[in-house]
Amino acid sequence: MRRLLSCLVLTILLLIASNCGARKYTIEDVTQVLYEAGLLPTRHLTMTADLETIKRTGGIETYPFTIEGPHLSRAYYADIMIFPSQRSRERFQQREAEISEALGTKRDIFVKGNVMLIVLPALPEAEAEKYRRALESLD
Repeated sequence: MRRLLSCLVLTILLLIASNCGARKYTIEDVTQVLYEAGLLPTRHLTMTADLETIKRTGGIETYPFTIEGPHLSRAYYADIMIFPSQRSRERFQQREAEISEALGTKRDIFVKGNVMLIVLPALPEAEAEKYRRALESLD
């Protein structure tokens, strides 16, 4: 019994320790770095889902925006997704990759911690690098 209790306590401590090191980013964190990099015209994006939908999707917040400008040949559609944890983001990202591969869609996916930025269709490489660097700058 004591051994079982020790294992249980150790498991709980490991779970707590694995989540302590991972910072949870907010939409404010993400929009700030994108705005500072000149990739968003505003720091204020509107979430598309209501609270009930967020609960049903496991706490995922989604903020859509459009990427366009004279340097691009077309409009690109993007979603910033804020997940409750990095683990839930990783599971979603895996499913998203499987669906994208099955459908043959070309998209960019940028991640940092509990944040995922999806852009459809895939951006030109130079533009994609700007978004990649901006997300990597989250501290």
